[in-house]
Amino acid sequence: GGSARGSLRAASVAIARDPRLLYLGAVSACFEAAMYAFIFEWTPALDNMNGDFYGEIFSVMMLSCAAGARLFTARQDLAMTVLLAASAAAMTVPAICAQRAPLPCLLAFVLFEACVGAWL
Repeated sequence: GGSARGSLRAASVAIARDPRLLYLGAVSACFEAAMYAFIFEWTPALDNMNGDFYGEIFSVMMLSCAAGARLFTARQDLAMTVLLAASAAAMTVPAICAQRAPLPCLLAFVLFEACVGAWL
């Protein structure tokens, strides 16, 4: 095992040689950021739903995450482009209609969780 400084130097050289690594890291960081924002914001976005169904909603989202992981096992360029586009579309729905229409938000969250499962 090398030192942390040596590993950092090797990573810097690799990024300098191939800037696609920097782009890959940026896309990955943005997706992870969206995922963590989702973790904190899904419950307030669904406050207008009648009843207290957070356990059932969470269960459906975890099932969706597992299904996404199972369905999207091949990580090819086109598949990842579709995955990121679907994620962006899913997160746009709550931004537009969270307070007026909780059901479309829930469906968008389920789609996003499937994308998270495929991403992981």
